[in-house]
Amino acid sequence: MMVAAKTMAFSCIDLFTQQALIAKATEEFNQAKGPGFKYQSLIGDRKPALNYRDQGPERPARSRKVAPKSVARSGKA
Repeated sequence: MMVAAKTMAFSCIDLFTQQALIAKATEEFNQAKGPGFKYQSLIGDRKPALNYRDQGPERPARSRKVAPKSVARSGKA
């Protein structure tokens, strides 16, 4: 694990100190993508399957469950 961490750290140092490496990697990446590359999402144009922000009629607002007073006083669950 320590060897992997050192390898990653020294790779980052090389990238920060040698700007030519970043330029070469960017050029190689763009060449591998090809000139006509256009990003297309895998889920397409549909709406997200889950929407946690809306509290519409299909998903009522959450209510807090409170124990009955008799259970709360006795300490028994």
